[in-house]
Amino acid sequence: MFRTLYIALMSCVISAATTKPNIVFIIADDCTFRDLGCYGGQAHTPNIDKLAGEG
Repeated sequence: MFRTLYIALMSCVISAATTKPNIVFIIADDCTFRDLGCYGGQAHTPNIDKLAGEG
């Protein structure tokens, strides 16, 4: 997992000279997509709901 994350971050660093990508890493423990409010879950997640709604 760390190797995949390292490769992803290094590819962003290499391409940062040309354009800046819009990437957000959201890391949570014991949480699935079904827990989030934007997917019908019961968790109160207003900021993630806003990101999901506005793109």
